[in-house]
Amino acid sequence: MRLARINKLHSTYVVVVFLIFPLSSFVSDFLGFESNIISILSRVITAAIAVTLLFLLYMKRLFYFNWFFWMFLFFWLLYSLHIFYDTAFDGDLLGTDPSNYYLFGLVLSFLCAIPFFNKLDINQNRLGNYFLFFTSIICFLGLLNTMNSADLFKYRVGSNERLNPITFSNIAALQMSISLLQTTKVKKRWLHILYLLLFILGAVCLLVSGSKSPTVFFAVFFLIFLYKSFIKKPISFSLRFAFVLCLIIYFFIVYDLFFVFDLLVARFAGFEGGNIDEGSGGRVSIYTEAIQQFIDSPIWGSFIEVKATKQYPHNILLEAFMVLGIPGGALFCLLYFSFFIRTVYLLIKRLDLLSIIAFNGLVLSLFSGSLAFGSEFWYGYALIAATYRNSSFFTRKLTAITEIAS
Repeated sequence: MRLARINKLHSTYVVVVFLIFPLSSFVSDFLGFESNIISILSRVITAAIAVTLLFLLYMKRLFYFNWFFWMFLFFWLLYSLHIFYDTAFDGDLLGTDPSNYYLFGLVLSFLCAIPFFNKLDINQNRLGNYFLFFTSIICFLGLLNTMNSADLFKYRVGSNERLNPITFSNIAALQMSISLLQTTKVKKRWLHILYLLLFILGAVCLLVSGSKSPTVFFAVFFLIFLYKSFIKKPISFSLRFAFVLCLIIYFFIVYDLFFVFDLLVARFAGFEGGNIDEGSGGRVSIYTEAIQQFIDSPIWGSFIEVKATKQYPHNILLEAFMVLGIPGGALFCLLYFSFFIRTVYLLIKRLDLLSIIAFNGLVLSLFSGSLAFGSEFWYGYALIAATYRNSSFFTRKLTAITEIAS
């Protein structure tokens, strides 16, 4: 197969791993099929493309095995041993079916992330359009499903039975970020208007679904976006920002939208519908139990779930120490903060699609992430490893450093 076709398959794979499951959740609703059948089919398609890419990358010698990859491989070797042992000998203590750790962990999170460790180039502008198109479809269909909900603007609402509020919020935050990103790549006014309308669609979906971590992710991204826009064209940006701000204030006053602020405050304070949000209160209990498990077995680690709640801790750093102890937790910290530093650096310097996707996975991993079930984190990690290697910017930096050293 020619390199151009492998590149196309690779770009398609990026879209598939992040968006095939949310899209498949609507397919099962519209076709009336059993949702589990469509879900399994989407996972099979993902794994099939991953195996195909692995074969092609191996045949063309396009793998890129840097120290990012070896940290990734060694960590998963340690974590897999815990999965094998705990599912085999203490499977009755798990809150989920042990097979899920093999499907979502070893196949979808580990195996399906390996194809991203490659020397291929990605057309991020075209990929951004694909992401914006499919995330906008998900937001539109999800918003249609929620319009008749009695819990609208009162409780967090998912887009359908399979797509929970956190995933729906995350897609909405990504859609908003990509909408703003794409405005910087076009000059036609009608495209700017289109991206603005899509941004509003995503904002409504984020408000409806109301999860905290996607909101935090978008807030940080938006501040970086404003900063880079101001640095690039300070006068033009200031005038446009003032106009948009006045327009927002006008709509808030005319249509009495001030309830949005109360809603946001209630969500972040841990209240829903006048009551304490069970998710917020439950997280504190989960964190406490996870820390206690780590204290009870700090060297070798404890168990792949919090035993008292039969859940993962919803914080990927805490989970690493709880499951693997100090040695494995320290390794994961090295992996995590290497990923974090390079992602933030790329985000500030380049503000491209892959750095946005990776940063989204980083933020989500601290609030609701999981080692086995947070596949987006591992995809982002591998993409950043490849982007760091393939970027001409970093190539020039590394060349300069080498010349100075010699």
